Amino acid sequence: DESLPFDGGVFYPGNVAEIPIREGTHYSFRVTAINRGGESFPSETVSLYKVPAGEEKGTVLIVNGFTRVSAPDSFASEDTLFAGFVDQSDYGVPYLRDISYIGSQYEFRRKNGWADDDAPGFGASNADWETKVIPGNTFDYPLIHGKSFAREGYSYVSSDLQAFIDVDSGIDPRDFFAVDLILGKQKQVRRGGTAYGMPEFKAFPEALQIRLTQYASQGGNMIISGAYVASDLWEPSGIDTLARHFARETLNIRFRSNHASKTGEVMVAPSPYTAFYKGEDLGETAYSFRTGLNL
Repeated sequence: DESLPFDGGVFYPGNVAEIPIREGTHYSFRVTAINRGGESFPSETVSLYKVPAGEEKGTVLIVNGFTRVSAPDSFASEDTLFAGFVDQSDYGVPYLRDISYIGSQYEFRRKNGWADDDAPGFGASNADWETKVIPGNTFDYPLIHGKSFAREGYSYVSSDLQAFIDVDSGIDPRDFFAVDLILGKQKQVRRGGTAYGMPEFKAFPEALQIRLTQYASQGGNMIISGAYVASDLWEPSGIDTLARHFARETLNIRFRSNHASKTGEVMVAPSPYTAFYKGEDLGETAYSFRTGLNL
């Protein structure tokens, strides 16, 4: 029952486990390492579901590419007079949840010292989120996506990003009706928030670009969701011509702006030229998405 917590687990001495499953039941798994020193943190959660015999339309491979945990955007002026966090640009991604965030910083002057608890000086922040818990990266998204596929008659299995891009892992995307790539808030950030820090959490690392390009060229179906799917291919420091070529030729993306909607509401204006959409009824053309913190 996916509503119940994980059980105590089963010990396996190797790195492979064969577990019988029942049709029509969602399964979720985590892996931990155990030795005399104790038990490790759990891995991300992978899930699977098998549609009952005779009802299956196909099997979808869900790949969790959302591995990011990082601080909000920050800056420091060259004259050292101003610094701070700029969460309007990027709130960052907490691990599981965040109880420390109280609101956006509004005092960026380093020399402005503490005067009172109501005027704390440099680093002062709003307090509108003081009593709220901010969800972070919970590393359990395949089950959420998988339930939607199951309702439509598709079985699903899932993997982490590394297993998908590793050609020696035994995963062949051609064995599946579609690949569902979950990117969430994955985007390239630099460790330490400086221009010289090591880049991490790129949405489409080169190995993933190659894997998806090969799959698409073989007629594969792809669903890719995320907050920075286009902008992370275009906007990191330094022009990455290979990434832009991948966006144009494989994903058919023509990037224009990552500031298209501040409210999270957009409307698509149907083209008067029906050849562009085969004349079918487009249905609802107003869409919404979240641009602020979840609760």
